[in-house]
Amino acid sequence: MNMIKIKAYAKINIALDVLDRRDDGYHDVRMIMNQIGLHDVVSLKLNDSGEISLSSDSSDIPRDGSNLAYKAAVLFFEALAEKHNKKDGVSIHIEKNIPVSAGLAGGSTDAAAVLKGLNELYNFILTRDELLNMGASIGSDVPYCIMGGCAYAYGRGEKLRHLESPDKAYVLLVKPGFGVSTGEAYGAIDKASDNIHPDVSSIKKILDEKSASIADIAPYMGNTFENVICSAHPVLKDIIDGIEKTGPIKTMMSGSGPSVFAMFERKEEAENAANKLKSEYSNLDIYVTELI
Repeated sequence: MNMIKIKAYAKINIALDVLDRRDDGYHDVRMIMNQIGLHDVVSLKLNDSGEISLSSDSSDIPRDGSNLAYKAAVLFFEALAEKHNKKDGVSIHIEKNIPVSAGLAGGSTDAAAVLKGLNELYNFILTRDELLNMGASIGSDVPYCIMGGCAYAYGRGEKLRHLESPDKAYVLLVKPGFGVSTGEAYGAIDKASDNIHPDVSSIKKILDEKSASIADIAPYMGNTFENVICSAHPVLKDIIDGIEKTGPIKTMMSGSGPSVFAMFERKEEAENAANKLKSEYSNLDIYVTELI
């Protein structure tokens, strides 16, 4: 086998708490993340050129060494060369469905898919821990995207513990027509004096103890980034307030934004809310998907 296709799933943050800046320049965080059905498709085809090439149907992502998926391939082949003195190459194609600069780990999940896919093509030559460590050197969300499902993440986000996913829920996902720099978001938190801190411990305890619904954990959900990003981009608060009028279980921002998501028990409720937004805004990317 020299070809493989991998689904690279987006994630949302059920809770995201940003703590103090560390000596290494990162911030300590505590997060609970869950994958959703929205996904990219990453295709890998091995060759003997010794070169890595990357293509995509999207003009929004780079095709060079700055792309996290490209970096993942470089690291994998470096490890392969150490183990087997081989210098193979790969053609990577990314069918892009996850919006970029959206707080949904779109770049990180593509990188994770490259690492998992190449490892499968080489008969799982690297251990899970080796893949996770490799992913952590690419980006804080990559180890989680390798693990998948629902997880508690801490440290700078690379330390993980598996949790049971909440019961099935439908997700309305809204991406405005602008991006938010992660560095900008952390800088805004450092300057703010009214940051919110969601009760991550309570959510973790609930998901540890039983199968739980979103309604069970909704009172403890939140995102430290939300206040500062909404202050900088007031349209986000307008979107959140508009969604709240449709009666979701919970509405909040994912990651460092600007994507907003809302949870519903029934798919038709999420679709009705999506249709309402489409009638009010012309510049939003709107998706209805589900927790997986």
